[in-house]
Amino acid sequence: MLDKYLDIKTGEDLKREGIIPKSSSAHLALISYKRLEAIKTKLLGIITDEMLGSWNPLLITKKITEPKYISDRYEISRKAKPGMKVRGIGSFEDNDLSGLEGVIATVSDSDGRLGIKFNKKIPKGHNLNGLCDEGYGWWTAPGALELELSGTEIEIKDIASGVVCDEELGHKVKFSDDFKGYGVKDGNNTEVKLSKGTTGTLIQYKPKKQTIILRLNEGNNTEKSKKRDLEVSVKDLYGKLEVSSLGQIEPVSKEDAVKKQTLLEFFPKTVIEPSTGEDVITGLLIERDMIFYGDPGTGKTMLIEDIITIAKHQGVIFKVEDCQVQCNPSSLFDEDFFNVVKACPECMIKYHPDFKKTGYFVKPDPKKVKVTVARYGDGMGIEFVQGTGELKRIHLAGFKVPKLDGTTTENRESEFDPEGYHAGSLNRTNNGILHLSEMSRLRKTTLENFLDMLEDKRIKPDQLRWNYPANSIVLGSSNDPTPFDAAINDRMLLIPIRYPVDPDISYAITRKAYHKEFGTKNQVQITDTNYEQPLELKNVPMAVTIERSIDMLFIKLREGYSGAGKNRISGSNRAKIDALGASRARLMIDQIFYEKTPETVSAEYAIAGIQFALCARIQEETNENDIAARKEIRDWVASEFPKILEEEESTWWCNVYKDIATDKTQVKELGDNFITELVSYNKIKEGDNTSIKEAYNRIKEAYDNPKSERMQKAKIKYPFMNYLFKEQPKFKIFNEKQLFEFMDYLMKCRERSKCELPLPK
Repeated sequence: MLDKYLDIKTGEDLKREGIIPKSSSAHLALISYKRLEAIKTKLLGIITDEMLGSWNPLLITKKITEPKYISDRYEISRKAKPGMKVRGIGSFEDNDLSGLEGVIATVSDSDGRLGIKFNKKIPKGHNLNGLCDEGYGWWTAPGALELELSGTEIEIKDIASGVVCDEELGHKVKFSDDFKGYGVKDGNNTEVKLSKGTTGTLIQYKPKKQTIILRLNEGNNTEKSKKRDLEVSVKDLYGKLEVSSLGQIEPVSKEDAVKKQTLLEFFPKTVIEPSTGEDVITGLLIERDMIFYGDPGTGKTMLIEDIITIAKHQGVIFKVEDCQVQCNPSSLFDEDFFNVVKACPECMIKYHPDFKKTGYFVKPDPKKVKVTVARYGDGMGIEFVQGTGELKRIHLAGFKVPKLDGTTTENRESEFDPEGYHAGSLNRTNNGILHLSEMSRLRKTTLENFLDMLEDKRIKPDQLRWNYPANSIVLGSSNDPTPFDAAINDRMLLIPIRYPVDPDISYAITRKAYHKEFGTKNQVQITDTNYEQPLELKNVPMAVTIERSIDMLFIKLREGYSGAGKNRISGSNRAKIDALGASRARLMIDQIFYEKTPETVSAEYAIAGIQFALCARIQEETNENDIAARKEIRDWVASEFPKILEEEESTWWCNVYKDIATDKTQVKELGDNFITELVSYNKIKEGDNTSIKEAYNRIKEAYDNPKSERMQKAKIKYPFMNYLFKEQPKFKIFNEKQLFEFMDYLMKCRERSKCELPLPK
């Protein structure tokens, strides 16, 4: 890749080539997102529907002919003919024929007796004059028999062909709908409630009784039973129970299977649980520094090496010529990028010498900024540092030294001048990655020095007035998460890496670690990301009601949660910001895999984001406590957030009504227009979005053209849409799908609102 950039010598060349500058964390986030897409596309062509199986109806309707029996002797005499079936119901001439079945062989013309060929020998039986085997025949009066006639066709419920009901080999089943009824559990009749998605195994089928015995999976049945066995009538289960086409293996949807396998293959050499992999990828997408902790041998170091391998996809770094901290040239002449990633004082002095005296920096002409193109890798933006007690601030921030010959200069003596400065690890990995192993071994004072960098991505070396940029991605590893104080923990996500409990995942580690089978690693190709815009998580829409509910939940967390996992930084503003970012990141990940993923952040994704942010701040001393704390805090969020959101949605609409009522005192027609507007938006229930689209475009024009008096009138005609432009973040950049989904959500919120307005809901 380096060869294609050899002609780039100046900042002007970068602009001409169309290189889009990005911080190292933003670039890695983009690469990670593109890699997810690429692996997913690759796997779609490999994973087939047959491999995944399907849930099919367990019970089917069969049409059968139900036999009809007559026992009236006169009717039998009148209708009996050779070949018709009979069954015995009594005795005749000392032979008990009860339960015997047979076929009429002949009918006597003299006395009306029937010559029957029975299915079993009878004590006085004969061969009916050669019409049957010896001992099976007997002349019988019609009164000791029932005659079978052709019956009527009826429908019955029966299990599908090939389905196995057995204690050991029974097929897997799943409820396709909620079930409420009665069944037998532990020998007692009881009312049963099972939710949609409950799974189990077929144990026994009783066709005569028309019942099925299920062994429910742990955690699915609402009423705990030691045996977990439930006997239910077939007729009650019809249309509600499905069986796996894979027998004893539960099917998975193609989307679920592709997502799981993508997460397993995302890291080139490391295999971790998909849920953990999603946490790591979420951390990458929200551009956060991370510490991976866990027992030795769980794969922490290899995971970091894999992330570095993924980051190297960008191929090259563009740095200011002779800059020892790898300043991106765009930091000198691109106003927007300068505000994201600052240039170092050496470069600013070099390209504007008066900066040393005045502190003002005048951006140079891009043509004058000399650029070096270098391979992005070890020693060029990426460094490994072993964590030891000997590592000190000077190693991280660098130092300034006098001339070695004993002389010095005014510049070297001045704290305003960087002459004689030697960069430390944090500065040398500016716009790169610092891999810091075994962070728990660092001295507390050294860890505290990280705060300078973690706070603003910069650090001030001793004996220098100026800060140096340290826009590094810091990826640390540790066996123990507890040595990191609150300030470090709040700025670096703590992600546990544990030994797998899934046998399939455990063996996948064997395949990669021992057999060196690396799946899609060398097969996945993504575009050259140097030419692409970074991801903009902030532009992923989230309803203002949901964002406000996240705020409310963090207030409640600080004041009302005292369960396991809470610490003094759980409710910090950084935790909240991480929750906002993680909610959007989770949505973006699912949008890659699931066709029906929302266009805007729903409550489900908000909950996932909050859980991620809080769990990344848990510091428990034992693995067991860590797992328990994570579960407790996740459960609390899942329980509390919906209640907070419901209240916030109602409050929000009350505020809308109050705001419109206040504005109505200034503009009388505003109230009527507001009611007319809301009524028109309710048509979204019937799929009519024209009113929403028209109002949105008109208000957007008004904000784009503030001096147009004609366009400003739209704010009076559409007061609610105007209110949304003022109150909903990023509303101006919503696309149509996002707009319609968002408005549908708001209209449903209004229907649930406790605040009344005199107009139809």
